[in-house]
Amino acid sequence: SSAASDVYKRQVKERQVYEYDSIKKCHERTGRPPVGTKWVDTNKGDDQNPQYRSRLVATEVRKPWSEKWFAATPPLEALRLLVALAARGSPKTGKPRRILLLDVSRAHWYPDATREVYVRLPPEDPRAGEPDVCGRLKRSMYGTLDAAQRWGDHYAKVLVDNGFVKGTASPCHFYHPLRDISVLVHGDDFVCVADDADLDWMKELLSKHYKNKSSSLGPSGRGEQEGRILGRIIRYEKWGIQYEPDPVHAEMVIRELGLENAKPVATPMSDSGRPEETSNIHDRRKAVGSQKDQPLKLPSDACLPEPDSPLLEDERLKRYQSVAARINYLAMDRPDLQYASKETMRKMSAPTEDDELKLKRIGRYLIGRPRLVLRILWASVPRHLLVYVDSDFAGCATTRKSTSGGAVMWGDVCLKSWAKTQPTIALSSGEAELAAVVRGAAEGLGFISVLGDFGINLGLHMRSDATAAIGIVGREGLGKVRHLATADLWVQQRVRQNQFG
Repeated sequence: SSAASDVYKRQVKERQVYEYDSIKKCHERTGRPPVGTKWVDTNKGDDQNPQYRSRLVATEVRKPWSEKWFAATPPLEALRLLVALAARGSPKTGKPRRILLLDVSRAHWYPDATREVYVRLPPEDPRAGEPDVCGRLKRSMYGTLDAAQRWGDHYAKVLVDNGFVKGTASPCHFYHPLRDISVLVHGDDFVCVADDADLDWMKELLSKHYKNKSSSLGPSGRGEQEGRILGRIIRYEKWGIQYEPDPVHAEMVIRELGLENAKPVATPMSDSGRPEETSNIHDRRKAVGSQKDQPLKLPSDACLPEPDSPLLEDERLKRYQSVAARINYLAMDRPDLQYASKETMRKMSAPTEDDELKLKRIGRYLIGRPRLVLRILWASVPRHLLVYVDSDFAGCATTRKSTSGGAVMWGDVCLKSWAKTQPTIALSSGEAELAAVVRGAAEGLGFISVLGDFGINLGLHMRSDATAAIGIVGREGLGKVRHLATADLWVQQRVRQNQFG
């Protein structure tokens, strides 16, 4: 295509991504033919306003020995944290900070190649038709096994050489202690939070090393008021900063399930599944006025084990897995979907028609609640993280497993939330609550490490409404509760070390 030819001339040729070599030498050195190449076209816009980007990529196949190459990605909560940092204001000026968004163009082509990799020449190359000519990489290329890791090493060196400290919780976190600049790197996207002067210095630094597209978000008069960060919509308002997941995912769920004309529902799941509703069949018979010689009739919301339901096949199976995965991605930013999404993901390998109905209920919920917005108000920096935890005892009617839920709060901002099925069956509500406390403690300590990557030192407080769990973590040893795993009691030691308030 003309776009591919233009990219070849402006990027591949100018950056000298490869040099010419012989296919015979490739076979002698590697024992294999050259790695294939192809053009990948991506529309960064939409159907009405297309913005196509062409990229030459290699098609190197992953091998068992290639596991040594790893490219990290930052946790999503780090992005929320940076947005919250911008709203908390600068300790120097007291004003809200700006956010710099910088997208590096063809990032993987900056690092030098460290392996001997031969590739087929693209059709746009003038020597592509010669029989014994291929290319030997001089630069890292998209699609090679170590490309992402080489890029990570490259930008890390640039930042560390200019005074940044690399994070320990994630190698994608960086902090400049003198200029108070917090940086998150996701692929080729840089997200930076700092005061105006320091942010201008950061932009100049990255522009010296990389060709990029950048934008700056800030209050009125200090930058654009709205932008997208990793697909999330960030908007500066008079009262603070608004964080919103991409609403297109909810629209796609509704469309893929064929629910455009369906009626909305108030909750993403029906209120069933509580085991106590069927714990005593005799009481249930009396409640519905049944006689001994009459069949048992229970209310529609009773949670008896479901009868065998036909498995989904072919296109219905693929649609279930695709939609459930999209909802799971959306649920990372929507706490109201996390429990329902978790339940649908448990059935990904063998969903039934009943599971499909539960999936459609989530779609009907999204019809009435297509958007959820996190509002981060202008405020000072709180001195503690607050972790709330809870559990439902034996909430799954089929397996009788419980669910641990919780949220990490920084002031009035929810930085992270979760709903996870516990791996073992709890024998009491106290044990289920203890598992939730242990999970919350791990999440809280992990978040303390993330904060430390950006130069923030805070205390950690935990809140639970379970007196049994609080009693267990407040003492030392198992006591009379012998069936608990000692691995769950590490939180006792952390409490004695005053790591939790």
